[in-house]
Amino acid sequence: MLLVSALVVLIGHSLAQECQKRDYGNDGHVCVCNSTYCDTVPPPSRVEPPSYLIYTSNKAGLRFAKSEGRFIESNEISDKTIQIHPNEKYQEIFGWGGAFTDSTGVNLNSLDEPAQDNLLRAYFSNDGIEYSLCRVPIGGTDFSERGYSYDDGDEDPKLENFQLAPEDFKLKIPFIKKAQNLTWGNLRFFASVWTAPKWMKTNREYNGMWGFLRYEMYQSWADYFVKFFDKYSEQGIQFWGLVTGNEPSLAMVPFTKINSVAWTPAMLSTWVRDNLGPTIRNSSYSKIKIMMLDDQRLFLPWYPKLVLNDETTHMYVDGIAVHWYYDFLLSPRLLTETHDSFPDKFLLATEACHGDKPFQKHVDLGL
Repeated sequence: MLLVSALVVLIGHSLAQECQKRDYGNDGHVCVCNSTYCDTVPPPSRVEPPSYLIYTSNKAGLRFAKSEGRFIESNEISDKTIQIHPNEKYQEIFGWGGAFTDSTGVNLNSLDEPAQDNLLRAYFSNDGIEYSLCRVPIGGTDFSERGYSYDDGDEDPKLENFQLAPEDFKLKIPFIKKAQNLTWGNLRFFASVWTAPKWMKTNREYNGMWGFLRYEMYQSWADYFVKFFDKYSEQGIQFWGLVTGNEPSLAMVPFTKINSVAWTPAMLSTWVRDNLGPTIRNSSYSKIKIMMLDDQRLFLPWYPKLVLNDETTHMYVDGIAVHWYYDFLLSPRLLTETHDSFPDKFLLATEACHGDKPFQKHVDLGL
């Protein structure tokens, strides 16, 4: 264990293109990004020890301001210490990012093209915040203006009528391609599905209670994923990962209006073992990471334990996807317990939104 006692000396700031501030009366401000101007983030540059770089955003007005500091030796005793364990390593950070939902596309399309380009650069370029890992929905979600799947209509187990929706070509694919260009192709995507076609489900609806997948549709549902990857591959978009389904618990909550497919741990384990796992691994997308759960900490670690109890299912699953909506009630210790139970499976936070609860304001601009 290395104990470090140091004083920090700020050497200077570099702000690049500064934030154009706008105050919304929330004791803070936002940075305006429009068709002619958008603030930028100064890129990091290597500094030699004992110097370091720090980026600061705060309520006082700094927005990703880069500064350089230096550690210096001191005999002063502090009540705060940093303990560094260089030989103790945890999982790799795969990236940071957001989601290419329909609502993202609706908002981007509300801007003129120069403003769209500036906003996308602010998120993805090397003079922005450099998003590197993004979620792409398979079909409609609760961030869509309508409910839909890619094979709506009569029952079609062979998926002969599978096709992407207008939303893919208007709201997702064009912006994904622009983001790819801004990152020189160094952008990873993972796919997440909310609902199966109505005819695949026991309740014959996109949402609602007890909307399980019909057993006779297990293979069709696995094939549905491959069809999606095929269609996006034709558009030059490849995927790093997939999740087995967004928040399966929603289909067990009364009055829910969010699209979902219900999975008990036993059902999910069977589907991954017998259908999804072998279908993906025997396809041209065999290297895609398969993640399970995609739900709240409430289901950790007991739900993964039940799903992964089967050795074959365990073999197919690469990671466990987690959402954040009740983290204020649930200890992060649950993440540690899950990691300790499955050290060969990575954990990935895959969704976080604010304003989802009735007592929350949707947006406080500048706060």
